[in-house]
Amino acid sequence: MAKPETKQVQVKVDKEESSSLKGTLYSVFGIGIFLIITWLAVLLIFLERF
Repeated sequence: MAKPETKQVQVKVDKEESSSLKGTLYSVFGIGIFLIITWLAVLLIFLERF
């Protein structure tokens, strides 16, 4: 039975800077805060009926 040969190939991977993810983090926080405020506003409107 033939032996399968494996080759070790090194691939150079460029690391992205963490500063490029700051915009993503701010966007996620912004959307999350908007959703929480909207949810609380709707909850207060609902509770105001009683």
